[in-house]
Amino acid sequence: QEHCLFLDSTEQAERFQKNLLNSMLKAHTQGKPIKQGQLDVAIVGAGATGVELAAQLHHVTRLVSAYGLDTIDPAEDIKLHVIEAGPRILPALPPRLSASAMHELHRLGVTVHVNQRVVEVNEEGIVTAAGETIPAAIKVWAAGIKAPEFLKDIAGEVRSSGIEPKSYFLAGGPASITYLTQVLADILGADLRISAVAGYEGGFGIDE
Repeated sequence: QEHCLFLDSTEQAERFQKNLLNSMLKAHTQGKPIKQGQLDVAIVGAGATGVELAAQLHHVTRLVSAYGLDTIDPAEDIKLHVIEAGPRILPALPPRLSASAMHELHRLGVTVHVNQRVVEVNEEGIVTAAGETIPAAIKVWAAGIKAPEFLKDIAGEVRSSGIEPKSYFLAGGPASITYLTQVLADILGADLRISAVAGYEGGFGIDE
């Protein structure tokens, strides 16, 4: 835990954001070439949260020059890695959609490591069971993020990737899902996001 960031709460998400911004500011002002791996990000877990985070990070890091950080070349200086213990990303999705998401990540330049079980996270990066070290300055644990258990009686089964809605919500289509989202938001005092990926899974991600 010393070398890894988590996304289980708003505070942890804000810590990740702060670390990322501070790393970019330091790289921009250090007055010397950016070292290999200095701004690289490794995400452990290729469920809905990990895949969406990788795609969003790609988008955000491509905007750095617009904020004056023009000494950073995102394509060269920022490498994104997604590490998954299983044979494919988004295992809750049908294989066809999983393959489509994999293709999109590759198009964005994200390096995806499948069949790679993580055994250690250290200062240098991520160490897998195969003995490979994936270098990264920022390490994020996005595997097994789970919604509160009490929601299962209201909305559906609580899974590591979110909430699987009860059948009568799914039968009602998008309108019922939107209603369920608002009900849960009112209960939690929270903003609920349904990402494109999580929506395919029938799962909800919760931002407190």
